[in-house]
Amino acid sequence: MALADILDAIRAGADTEIETIVTQADQECSALLEHAREQAGTERERLARSRDAAAERQADRIVNRARLEADRALRSEVEELYVRTRGAASEKLGLLRGTRCYEEVLARLIRECCVALPEATTLRVDPADERVVHRILAGDDRMHLKLEATLQTSGGAGVSGDNGRVVRNDFESRLARADNLLRLIFAEKIGRRIPT
Repeated sequence: MALADILDAIRAGADTEIETIVTQADQECSALLEHAREQAGTERERLARSRDAAAERQADRIVNRARLEADRALRSEVEELYVRTRGAASEKLGLLRGTRCYEEVLARLIRECCVALPEATTLRVDPADERVVHRILAGDDRMHLKLEATLQTSGGAGVSGDNGRVVRNDFESRLARADNLLRLIFAEKIGRRIPT
């Protein structure tokens, strides 16, 4: 066999081997490319889910913040309404002075003071009530109290004893003592809870 035939045979074998290697390389590249595409698709889906989850979390945060802000605004409005309602009640109680029933209301408040503090020695009232209180004390032999017109109130009285104890029974203190109960009643009426 001549050298040219040997070279042709080597070349033919090399061409076949090269063709086999190229075919295998193409197949491996195709397999790698397909695998890369699958991984990319999986990664894209994961990122999309991740983005969807992140977007959903962000939307939830926005909705929760809006809810909290709405609740805060509602509580503020309800509280303002309660304060105005309580103020209106206080104002109406203040208008009792000068009416026919005020003397009876004041007498009852004074008697309640004396029941709460039987050892009372001093009765304090608003200067505007002094004349009415003289009539009340004159009509009740059981009340022997020194009268001081020094209390600033829209209606009611306060008593004190020699031991330093003091009992106030005026409109303002009664409203203050009843505040929690009034808030509950108010909340029931409007169907919302008011912050205390």
